[in-house]
Amino acid sequence: MKEKIYREVLEENYRKVFRLCLRYFGNTTEAEDAAQDVFVKVWMHIDKFRGESAISTWLYRIATNVCLTSLRNRKPETLHIDRLENEKIDEDDPDESNKQETGEKKIEFFNDYLSRLSPGDRTIVNLYLEDMDSKAISEITGLTDTNIRTRIHRIKNGIKKEWEEKYGT
Repeated sequence: MKEKIYREVLEENYRKVFRLCLRYFGNTTEAEDAAQDVFVKVWMHIDKFRGESAISTWLYRIATNVCLTSLRNRKPETLHIDRLENEKIDEDDPDESNKQETGEKKIEFFNDYLSRLSPGDRTIVNLYLEDMDSKAISEITGLTDTNIRTRIHRIKNGIKKEWEEKYGT
């Protein structure tokens, strides 16, 4: 029974957990190692899951703890979010070239901004980017729902303000 439940949890959630880990580490190797650590912990403790929250909330809490612990145990590095794959661009079309440069500039700016956030705020952003609502993020982080919504609002405003100071509107 344990193996069946574990297999279902693994199959349904591995990609989500991996994506979250990738946001913390910025490279596939470390993200895979962290995701593997998460599912080892899931295997060891799945029989202790009480069902008081969604299984995904429980998994994200484990993943967040694994990633933060791993980051604490090594020297700080810059957080990177996977670069979006760009479609081939017609070299002769300056509008397409400018769009690509602007997109890359935004990704670079966002990565830099995230790298300067506290680990707690970075966790909130990473979970928010996984389309989790403030209530689920609250359950994972132990902060109140109001606190989560306030932090998300402040982070968004901080990103907007810094972008405008650096690049205009």
